[in-house]
Amino acid sequence: ISRTLADQWNGAIWSFVPTPGQTIVLPSPSQPVAPDSLSPQASPLKSQGLEGVSCTGPTFCLAVGEVSSTSGNQTLAEQWDGSTWSIVPSTGTTGASNGQLRAISCWSTSFCMTVGFLKTSSEIHNLSERWYGSSWSVVPAPAATSKYGNAVVGVSCVGPSLCVGTGTILTSAVAGTGMTQVLVWNGQSWALQPSPNAGPAQNLNLLYSVSCVAQQSCMAVGQNADNSPNTSLTLAETALLPRAGYDVVSAAGGGFSLAGAAFFGSTGALTLNRPIVGMA
Repeated sequence: ISRTLADQWNGAIWSFVPTPGQTIVLPSPSQPVAPDSLSPQASPLKSQGLEGVSCTGPTFCLAVGEVSSTSGNQTLAEQWDGSTWSIVPSTGTTGASNGQLRAISCWSTSFCMTVGFLKTSSEIHNLSERWYGSSWSVVPAPAATSKYGNAVVGVSCVGPSLCVGTGTILTSAVAGTGMTQVLVWNGQSWALQPSPNAGPAQNLNLLYSVSCVAQQSCMAVGQNADNSPNTSLTLAETALLPRAGYDVVSAAGGGFSLAGAAFFGSTGALTLNRPIVGMA
């Protein structure tokens, strides 16, 4: 049995922080598994774990993962309010699907994006959920054409209008065969974006994690394996993403971002010892 675990850093040392246990209310054989039939109790489950966490400050964090039982997996989300963790129901598991959340990125207390995958009896599907400040909502995530499945396991957001998700596209029934997968969120929907692969087609190319700065530059890292025993290489990719919008600088030095452009700061509130004569 494994359980959720959280540690907190106070600037000098780490300390253990209790997290609520969770159990699935198992249905009778004639009933389907309810998506959110979860209760915050000590749990004798096979396993429950938190895979990703993101904080916007000392009083707000969200962590995601999954709860596993003999009937399958269900998504798990917990919220930190500065003193305690509490379970926040997530909505990514339906019917016979097994949901797992692997990564999360929060831009504010009212906008977070989490990603993972759903397992059915025959396929693996991309899964994405958006946090609106008090609840989650599933966001459809497109998948590359593959009868073997897609999984997105990393995400980074630089604002409500730009997130990047990374993972893999399974290309055959052979375990350990796949291509890199990159998704871009534009504020309304996800879209697939081409990404390079290393080695021959029978290799496994998987991007585990991604980090984006400003609104144009991202770095994703993962693994390139050629299916030989104990043979794999690290994999890193960088991307310059298109930026929709423009910036305006006033005569007083104030910076303004319009039409979705990233905000990089402003000198409008500063007291300057010389007048501004030019800016680039």
